[in-house]
Amino acid sequence: MRKAVAGYEQMPDSEAKLNNAALAQIKLFELTGDVEDSIKSFEMMSRAVKLAPNDAIVVSNAMQSAHQASLLRIVSKHYDLKALKGASDYTMLSLLYDEQGGKDVITKERTATAEAQEARSLLDRTLILAPQAFSTYQAAQNLLSGYGDHASMGPITKQLDGTEFDYGDMQDEWTDYFSGKNDAER
Repeated sequence: MRKAVAGYEQMPDSEAKLNNAALAQIKLFELTGDVEDSIKSFEMMSRAVKLAPNDAIVVSNAMQSAHQASLLRIVSKHYDLKALKGASDYTMLSLLYDEQGGKDVITKERTATAEAQEARSLLDRTLILAPQAFSTYQAAQNLLSGYGDHASMGPITKQLDGTEFDYGDMQDEWTDYFSGKNDAER
């Protein structure tokens, strides 16, 4: 994986190169648990957004990367993620407190990170660039609830009214899956 990341570093910057390099960097984090790999992914995605500020996929990926980096900044202060080999998720935050007051402290600490602030800004942009993508609203719910920003869900819920979702290939894939169309290939 390090060779893949190094290969990307040799290429000239483009939104595609930075997006793909950032995804490789996240995979590297999952293998090593080194939070710096996740932070590098966030930095690469931020550069990709500067090159392609209206590319919904790049902006959405950057939002997810920033959101993950904000989580890891907090969790890594309390857990050795290298020992866990990157096995971290949002449920680990709940292990950092045992009452609402503790949860509020962790949420405030997390939302104060530069990554959380960038994720929130990128969410707003994603809602404009991809208003019909179902994944946009899944990400909004995940991000806003994780940041304790329930008030912002109201306007987003209003935006949902009358929205016809574009599920892309997802609907066809699920139809094929449940119909057993590809069972012989599995």
